[in-house]
Amino acid sequence: MDPIYNATKQNAAAVSIPGSTTLPIALVHKDDLAEFYIKVVDRLTVLAASTHPVINAASHQEDLGSLITAFSKAIGYKGQVNFRPAENPFEEGMITVTNFRPNRARGLLGWEPRQIPFTQGMEIYAAAYQAFKE
Repeated sequence: MDPIYNATKQNAAAVSIPGSTTLPIALVHKDDLAEFYIKVVDRLTVLAASTHPVINAASHQEDLGSLITAFSKAIGYKGQVNFRPAENPFEEGMITVTNFRPNRARGLLGWEPRQIPFTQGMEIYAAAYQAFKE
């Protein structure tokens, strides 16, 4: 989000970020993640006995294009966002497609994410981000 935030501050006509509009991003709100960890600790003996105790805490997936569009609108960025290939190992790692599903967390832990998807709550999240940056 930094490149778009910086482009907004500089009134830039365009910004380039790694990824693609259709890149799926696995997300979880910090409050949902905290509840997930509490449930893991509560069920630790059951999970420890499991053959495959790998559980994903991602609550949902949203595509990068939708996230960027919502964020740009929320902070007032009027320029163009261009997607590009990764230019270094960090960017490559950040745009790697993941396959997270919360099914095991729901089944084994009874974990149900409660927070709204990021694109739906972007006005709130973008305002918090801007307050942090300023």
